[in-house]
Amino acid sequence: MSRGDSDPSDTTGAGALGETRFSLGPLGGSFGSADVDLADLIERTKDAVILIDADDVIRYWNEGAEAMFQYARAEVVGRRIGFLVPPDLVQAEELAWIAERIASVGHLSNFVTRRVRKDGVERWVSLTRSVLHDTSRRVLGSSAVFRDVTEERRVHEDLARARGMAVVGEMSVTLAHEIKNRLAGIQAAIQLLARRLDPADPQRQVYADVLHEVRRLDATARDLLRFARPSAPDVATHDLAQFLEGMRTSLERREDVRRHRVELDVPAGLVAAFDAKLLGQALSSLILNAAQAMREPAAVRVSARLVGDGVGIEVADSGPGIADGLLRSIFDPYFTTKAQGTGLGLSIARKNVEAHGGNIHVESRAGVGSCFTIWFPRASAGPRPALAGAST
Repeated sequence: MSRGDSDPSDTTGAGALGETRFSLGPLGGSFGSADVDLADLIERTKDAVILIDADDVIRYWNEGAEAMFQYARAEVVGRRIGFLVPPDLVQAEELAWIAERIASVGHLSNFVTRRVRKDGVERWVSLTRSVLHDTSRRVLGSSAVFRDVTEERRVHEDLARARGMAVVGEMSVTLAHEIKNRLAGIQAAIQLLARRLDPADPQRQVYADVLHEVRRLDATARDLLRFARPSAPDVATHDLAQFLEGMRTSLERREDVRRHRVELDVPAGLVAAFDAKLLGQALSSLILNAAQAMREPAAVRVSARLVGDGVGIEVADSGPGIADGLLRSIFDPYFTTKAQGTGLGLSIARKNVEAHGGNIHVESRAGVGSCFTIWFPRASAGPRPALAGAST
């Protein structure tokens, strides 16, 4: 194959490849003298295999690339490879670094990076890129092989998070007990001192303010204990529409929720097995966060549907959205953007959902709003098994 053989207007891939065939040479003893068609080697592999000329123009795009990146071959042959690179990596000049690497050593192996699908979703990939020669050893360009490692990376991150949470959890238990014990003594002392003051004494307000802060600290300590040692689910069957209606009635008594509308969209007769207290805590946190995120009166939309063998519950708002740089951290313990937040609400929510064998995730767009989705098995699945050496 030479650069002259590649016609950018040919979107079938045949012009890029011509009648090129690959001989197995000394490795082909078991095939006799037969050649192997390129399609048998790379066309139908699940990995994305792309051939790129010396000008970074795509000359071949296999079926694996179509499936992985959602672009048909006709859409990409003849285009430069850079459209797959996320904007931050374009700015970091990652492609230039890769080009320098393969120019100096001839290849780049198992380089983990990110690429963007046609629908805008980023995927983690392992990239192996090598210089491509013809039979005369002339450099034609390079081959790029991408393997999607998004799920594998997620599993490793979940394992690391679970191990880290085990350590944080044990520290939180000790700290929470120490705080609660000291606060009980402080609160009793302040109340005793306040009772000795004349009812008209202005210092009574000072004591009242101190007691308010003590109670806030006590609430934080309780959150620490809930995060570190979540209760095992006490599962019972509930009508989800009735459950959410009761939650809405309770939450609308709060000032930060009352100025908005909590809209429910739940089919009648949707029954599921869950712990009302644990799931209620998780959903309350999501609804409160949604209400607090919206500056102007608007609707918090709560919907529920059957999803596979489970139930999906969405809590959506029309607030300012969550910045991309924060999305990866919002479920981390002690992470908060609120002036008075403890940073444990979403961490506890995730633990409560995972205790049901479920999961929680968020999608957010700047200026449009955020949508948190909870999924858990419709029938009782019990808590997920603990990871070795970790606590979830």
